[in-house]
Amino acid sequence: MTSSRLYHSAAATLPNCKVISSGGEFGWLWGPLPGGRSWDFQVFVPPYLNNAEPRLSVVSVPTGPIQFLNSQMPATFRVYFQTLDGILPSKVVLLAPASTTHHSDMRQRFVELVVQGTGSDAGGTYIDVYPPLRTGDNTLPIGSHAVPGYYMLFLLKDVPSQTWLGVPSDAAWVQFQ
Repeated sequence: MTSSRLYHSAAATLPNCKVISSGGEFGWLWGPLPGGRSWDFQVFVPPYLNNAEPRLSVVSVPTGPIQFLNSQMPATFRVYFQTLDGILPSKVVLLAPASTTHHSDMRQRFVELVVQGTGSDAGGTYIDVYPPLRTGDNTLPIGSHAVPGYYMLFLLKDVPSQTWLGVPSDAAWVQFQ
């Protein structure tokens, strides 16, 4: 980075998988501007976006709110996608949008959805998923994993020697209630 990001800074994952970093307050240490504040931003492009590896594309997700049912009946939904190399998604994840203040985001969530199966129909190739279920007294209920609200949904695919989690698609927005 060309600017230090200390107190009052923010960073957020964007729907295109890039990361924006902004702000910062240097105090008395490095203050290049009056008051020691940084008024610029930078965008980090992860290495996996710079290679020629084809990425999955989300074609469609449910347009209305997805209902959390209960811990015994998952809220299963279908995500249609396109693959250019025939590789299916290895994971489907939700990432809450940023709500950062004082370099902390108390609402941030990263939820890996459970894959029920894949297939194809007249609408195209799809993957059926649902939020993690409560499995016992020592686990959190569904609402604690993904509280109601909007999320970015990413499809990840495994690519040897790229990253342990997978190369993400661009995000599609989904709403849970």
